[in-house]
Amino acid sequence: MTEQCTACGGTGVTDTSQQQCPECKGSGKPKSLDLTKMTETDLGSMLSGGSSCQKCSGSGTITVETKCEVCGGRGEMIRCRVCGQPLGTDTEGDMCASCAKKPLVQKLTPACDTSDLEVDMIYEGVVDSLANFGAFVNLNSRTRGLAHQKNLTRTPDVGETIFVQVKNIASNGNIDLVPVSLTEYQIIEVEKDIPRTQVSALRDHISKLVHISGEVIQIKQTGGPTIFTLADETGTVPCAAFEKAGQRSYPEIESDMIVKVVGELSIRNSELQIEIREIKQMWGADSAAILDEIETALDKRSEPHDVEFLVESPILEALKPKMRQVAKEIRKAIFHSRPIVLRHHADADGITSAIAIEKRCYHS
Repeated sequence: MTEQCTACGGTGVTDTSQQQCPECKGSGKPKSLDLTKMTETDLGSMLSGGSSCQKCSGSGTITVETKCEVCGGRGEMIRCRVCGQPLGTDTEGDMCASCAKKPLVQKLTPACDTSDLEVDMIYEGVVDSLANFGAFVNLNSRTRGLAHQKNLTRTPDVGETIFVQVKNIASNGNIDLVPVSLTEYQIIEVEKDIPRTQVSALRDHISKLVHISGEVIQIKQTGGPTIFTLADETGTVPCAAFEKAGQRSYPEIESDMIVKVVGELSIRNSELQIEIREIKQMWGADSAAILDEIETALDKRSEPHDVEFLVESPILEALKPKMRQVAKEIRKAIFHSRPIVLRHHADADGITSAIAIEKRCYHS
């Protein structure tokens, strides 16, 4: 995984300095000329006596950049995909030397299924049930395989966490597992690899598994599922998660968090809804990038329309910039689903102006 290098701010350079040009020794005039590299303009300048050093363009100095030693000039920090430690610039692959020496054990996240398994890879699983012919092992809530009795050196307990190697995946989806005993290992999570879809493009993916990322702007607990309303730079969509009737799902997820959701897209009550398989908070550069896209898009959408006043008034014209600023904040609050409190004088002017604003907000 990669992130912006904090040592150089993503530029790949930690220092710049001005040094004397080695070609002209600071004079700005060329010591020699390569006619093959000169343009027609350069030739004209030379003939008129005004030619300058081609390396420094006549300034006599050149800019020398110091390459960032932390990221090797890449501008991004590459971290070990297992332990997250920064990798050296001379490291090959995406794992540090320590993790590369230990066997990898993959752990499927809830959104994964059989298509995410790799034959011969080792996975963490939980024994679901026992039978005369072996043990059924859950690799996650929707992926289960069988460790045949002939491959069991002992009878595991139901609910026990074990490591298993995928030996074969049959055409009918049956997964053949072999228990593995490990003393040293590294566990790495396997996430469902689905391209991100914007909310505005969801209608092209009905009945499919989708991945969206955005800000949680509302959480509502119903008598059944928990509804998370998610907003990205193009719109909002409700996402439903169900544990038990009336029980809060994913209590660690709160409003204003930037999250990634993977789930099945469906139509419920004529509206789009995502049935959540997995929802996780996003961190660091990934979270900042999503938030920046959302804020930029909402800021643009919040710009009010240019409406002419019904009367000519220099006073109103002077107030117009402030009015536009207030209108923009109101529109932005609506897009963010934030509450708007209207306060007014209890007279005809106050009540009618408040009603006008309320009606306009309602129709937005």
